[in-house]
Amino acid sequence: MKRSCLITGFLSFIFPVVSYLFPGSYNAKADPGSKISYLDSCKSGFASDAADGEPLYVFLQHRFDVRKYIINLKPNLDTGLIRATVTIEAISKKRNLDTIKFNFVGDWTIKKVLLSGKPAQWEHDGKVLSVKTGKSLAKGDGFDVTVKYKGVPGDDHDYYHTTKVPTFRVIDGQYARTHFEPFQARYFFPCFDEPSDKAEEGCEVIVTVPKDLTAVSNGLLVSTKEKGKNKIFRYSHKYPIATYLIGITIGQYVTIEDELNGLPLIHHVFPEYKEKAVRDFERFPEMIEYFSGLFGPYPFEKIGFVLVERGPSMEQQTIIYWVKKAIRGDKEWEDGMAHELAHHWWGNAVTVSDFRDIWIKEGFATYCEALWYQYLYGDKNYDGRGFKDNVKGIRSFYFWMRNRDLESGNPEPPPVYCPDYQSSTLYRWYITYGKAALIYHMLRWELGDDVFFEAMKKFISEHLHGYVTTADLRETLESVSSKDLCDYFQSWVYSPGHPVFRISNTYKTVDGQLRAVITVEQVQEFDTVFPMTLLIDPDGKGKTPAQRRYISSRSTKFKMDVREHKKQRPAEIVDVPGLLMKVVSGN
Repeated sequence: MKRSCLITGFLSFIFPVVSYLFPGSYNAKADPGSKISYLDSCKSGFASDAADGEPLYVFLQHRFDVRKYIINLKPNLDTGLIRATVTIEAISKKRNLDTIKFNFVGDWTIKKVLLSGKPAQWEHDGKVLSVKTGKSLAKGDGFDVTVKYKGVPGDDHDYYHTTKVPTFRVIDGQYARTHFEPFQARYFFPCFDEPSDKAEEGCEVIVTVPKDLTAVSNGLLVSTKEKGKNKIFRYSHKYPIATYLIGITIGQYVTIEDELNGLPLIHHVFPEYKEKAVRDFERFPEMIEYFSGLFGPYPFEKIGFVLVERGPSMEQQTIIYWVKKAIRGDKEWEDGMAHELAHHWWGNAVTVSDFRDIWIKEGFATYCEALWYQYLYGDKNYDGRGFKDNVKGIRSFYFWMRNRDLESGNPEPPPVYCPDYQSSTLYRWYITYGKAALIYHMLRWELGDDVFFEAMKKFISEHLHGYVTTADLRETLESVSSKDLCDYFQSWVYSPGHPVFRISNTYKTVDGQLRAVITVEQVQEFDTVFPMTLLIDPDGKGKTPAQRRYISSRSTKFKMDVREHKKQRPAEIVDVPGLLMKVVSGN
């Protein structure tokens, strides 16, 4: 067993013990009885820096399990003020539960709080809503809390610094959208606003809007009802859902309906975009079938796009937010469609327990853009090592493959695993999306297609509608491949930077056979050594077949027989996977 893995096992044992004996000494994400603890999210032992000092993000002690959210919303699209009644159905996970705490940030006017239908005592400090049980709830007791309130939703720009997208955007009294990723649901409704506690029984969303508008939310539309000048839309979604994936849009929409083997495909678009949208969505059923073949059946009861006035596009569960400027009628943005659809497996059905593992979902959804284009254009444009750059439409993925210096000159940028929740590290385009996608591509290169895709399908099936960490992903990959990936994850996921290779060679003749003696060195300035398989051209001219060689140390030397030429050239590293490395002159 590797030394780092031994340390991992020791830490996994000792930290829970210390936190139990000395509760104040361990910065836990949640109490030991919660679904996911802070230690679980970095149990590999490689992300130890995240536990140093006080955490940047303060977590609530989580003593209950959310079962369902029921949101009844009456927004004012002129002022942005909302009136809402929200019910949280839950089960106590603790003995003697005397206080129920919800994330609820803002200057709200709270009119009423009920506990299982009866008035309850409560306190709100602008960040947390605390509800007294009156008498303690026992472990396993079911309860519900109903909160009636009004106010204008705020944003987390100043409090958590994680996004610049408004929690509730309203435009000209005719359009509105919510945005809750990563921690903005708490700015809109009382909830336990962590991905580690999905509402297992889903959500119901009831929205009252003027008659000429349409409200769209998760799941299926179960009823509409006119009341005076308004119309009431009721949606029901019966699958587990994280708070950041609940979405509500309001606008002047027309509907495009389709189906795939009984699965409703329902798109809501602005009328002037309908004709182009029909053309852009033509291959969407085929895309669903393709990803279903890779990862297992589509995991929810409906899927479709809803147009939003401004970005970002977003994988809201069963209703993909799709920015209107991407509707062109020429399928130019199918890579983005593939990304958001892939999230319904990678992120929605299988959810990271902690946003510090965000690279798992964003990296693979980004990689699915490339997989979709490989499927469309065939293997003639994909040689198992990299995409050719002359295929129209591959721009978003190949952009990173052409630009290997992903870190823009920074010799030691952050790792793909995020040790904190600052926007500068949580949503780093080149790292969390691009580098993470290329790490998946490199794993495919290391393990081979059959093993890699078997592992991806197994990962989804084993954790369907559950929670995952980076350690879970590594465990699945190791179980399918029978390979120890401890060092690989240590370097590529938990450590910063990328390798810089220097290759040099000499030639000698042995028993009449010309032989290259090749030395491959990692010469990056920092200490991390990156294990990876390289494709080596031993004579630099392609006259001798290139061979795979695994590199796992600072300097590796090996011998390869080559053909003799009039002028021998230095050996070369073929630029595949060649995705996350530099090569400097050797000879």
